[in-house]
Amino acid sequence: MSISCVTTKTPQKNTSEKVATLITNNLDHGNKVLFLTSGGSNIDVTYNMFNIIKGRDLSRLSLSLIDERFVEFGDKSENWQQLLNKNTQFGNTETYRIISPNLTRLDTRKQYIKWLESKLGQSPFIICLLGIGTDGHIAGIKPNSVAVKSNQLVIDYTGPDFERITATKNLLKLSNEIIVQSSGADKKNAIQSLIKQTIDTNIQPDQMLKDFKNVTLYTDQEV
Repeated sequence: MSISCVTTKTPQKNTSEKVATLITNNLDHGNKVLFLTSGGSNIDVTYNMFNIIKGRDLSRLSLSLIDERFVEFGDKSENWQQLLNKNTQFGNTETYRIISPNLTRLDTRKQYIKWLESKLGQSPFIICLLGIGTDGHIAGIKPNSVAVKSNQLVIDYTGPDFERITATKNLLKLSNEIIVQSSGADKKNAIQSLIKQTIDTNIQPDQMLKDFKNVTLYTDQEV
């Protein structure tokens, strides 16, 4: 399947607006929505998106992360803590924080899967917000990691930088919409190789985006 590319000078702003529109349109039609976001520059995107929909009834919206670094609860590297540090206004959204105090990595993954399955069983409209790393990783799916070919819904593993808990392609393919925001000159090579080349997903995991439906990429780089 093809990836729809939007080149813009304001990719973060446009992404926030796109996600906000998807969420509000579905809520207005009485649908439940599961929004799985990511870290990095998408912390700001998520923060701004919640500012756009502030004041709405978000009781049918569920929010968690598509991946998380397995660090101490409240550590500055924890993506969820970074959302809190921005003073993100979730309203009455149901939120799920992946990291819990005193849980092992395995138990943390099991609890996350349990929560996800409870949400998936409600047939929500699923929105995933992803970034693209300079190495072509998406979510916590690093090149040449066990996460690339995993048949599980969520996997935990030790990466080159952090211990990670991440959704895999098996969760991503359930999405109704995948929105990708990747900006900055340091992302140019990864973005252009994604669009213009076919590379093994072990080497460049973002290539798996081509296998999913309804993928939109917002970037400030020419593609």
